Amino acid sequence: MYEYSIITENGYKRLAATDPEVGYAEVQAGSATTEADCQSVLREFFEDAKAERIYTENIQPDFTRNFKDDVYMNGSIVRTDYSAERDEALTNINSLVSAFPQYTVEQITANPQNVIGTYGNYRPPYNNNSISFYDFTKPTADTLAAYGCSEDTYGDDLLNWHGIKHDLVSGEISAKFVFTQSHGSYLSNLPTDLPTNRSIFFARIHNSDGSVSEWVDVYIISTINYMKQYCLDIGQDFPLPDDVTEQPWCFSVVYNDDTGEVNCVKAYIRHRYPDA
Repeated sequence: MYEYSIITENGYKRLAATDPEVGYAEVQAGSATTEADCQSVLREFFEDAKAERIYTENIQPDFTRNFKDDVYMNGSIVRTDYSAERDEALTNINSLVSAFPQYTVEQITANPQNVIGTYGNYRPPYNNNSISFYDFTKPTADTLAAYGCSEDTYGDDLLNWHGIKHDLVSGEISAKFVFTQSHGSYLSNLPTDLPTNRSIFFARIHNSDGSVSEWVDVYIISTINYMKQYCLDIGQDFPLPDDVTEQPWCFSVVYNDDTGEVNCVKAYIRHRYPDA
């Protein structure tokens, strides 16, 4: 609960309050009249400000250099991703090159922003132990075509990185293309009550036979406080255990675009290493 005072000036009402992380602010009250309304206005304002700071701190030209991401779901780490330049990534890189000899170690490590990680069948549509290689370049026309897409599939909304997923059991390869919906609409049954005033982007898996998975990631740059309430509202487990209080750089809501069913919520906690 925020302590606040009301400032009335020129017929407009502002709420003056201080958040321990953001500091002092005067917020337009709008139509808020009740205590609950005022608390809601202040909460939205300060949570938005915190989310903007998270975005600024993490989304930068070299935001995938020299780091690892711990990915949490249902209170446990389900995947750890490393910058391809890290020594810790070499085991996964060698496993990928051994199983898929079209790659070389030099190719995977050529860009220090590339990312690699292993995972199992912790969420649909993943079935087997697999390796993801995230290439931080915009997918080329040839890459898009290899998975049944064209440059028009996501148009100007296609973002400048993509994942290639390798199933170590079946040998199947799929691509995860990342996009916004700023210029078009590519999804049918988005989860309800997604937070407003947040940076949100999406990713969908395209298979080499041209089929498209119904399971979609909605990535949300938001705060622990907001996402805890969101998970409670939609009946999903909050991804972090109680003893982890570090702010994730983003969350992901995994849902089925055919049915609208939400499967899980994930949290990505980034650990940066000092540059040598």
